[in-house]
Amino acid sequence: MTQRQHHLHTDEVQRLISRYFEGETTEQEEGRLRVFLCSTDDPAYDDVRATMSYLAVGRRLHRSPSRRLWRPMAAAASVVLVCMLGLAGWRYYQQQNLCVATVAGHEVPPEQATELMFSQMQEMLNPANEPEP
Repeated sequence: MTQRQHHLHTDEVQRLISRYFEGETTEQEEGRLRVFLCSTDDPAYDDVRATMSYLAVGRRLHRSPSRRLWRPMAAAASVVLVCMLGLAGWRYYQQQNLCVATVAGHEVPPEQATELMFSQMQEMLNPANEPEP
């Protein structure tokens, strides 16, 4: 930091204080004001110093719980989302790959339907009037 930041002119300090309480200071300006207030023991600035300290502690306390909870909550939400998408995809896949065979009005398992199909094909290839070798 430069010497200028530690030794601000009184009019510049008053302008920064006024802008700070109006909520118009930038982070850099607040930093300069904070450095100045930490480097002076002038009791004229005790109120400003106390207010800035109070607000800084309040901001730190306000941010801490939300930052601590944000990551676990985001992780939990991600896990729930992945599980829901997986379940939805699995159910869609199951509905698309539904194989049902009906023989004489009765549902037949796919394995049994395949066996019936092959046996009927064999019968068609080898008519009953021709003996099998």
